[in-house]
Amino acid sequence: MPINLDNVLALDVGSVRIGVAVASMGLRFARPLTTLGNDDQFFERLVQVIDTEAVGVLVVGFPRGLAGRETPQTDYVRDFAG
Repeated sequence: MPINLDNVLALDVGSVRIGVAVASMGLRFARPLTTLGNDDQFFERLVQVIDTEAVGVLVVGFPRGLAGRETPQTDYVRDFAG
């Protein structure tokens, strides 16, 4: 399946699980897709999702606290995405 730059995959990274959503920029609609374990097989499964969904853009959400400040989880996600 060819890569489509209109298809965006979004990750919500946690220390145990990673939420995955896909969006079509043309439709401006996102839908939850799956949850993957944050383990040593994550990137292999992520590549499968990217291929299946013909994703052209990958984004990672950076969490903030209620006051808008960075948290320890923000640092964890930054290292993960690094």
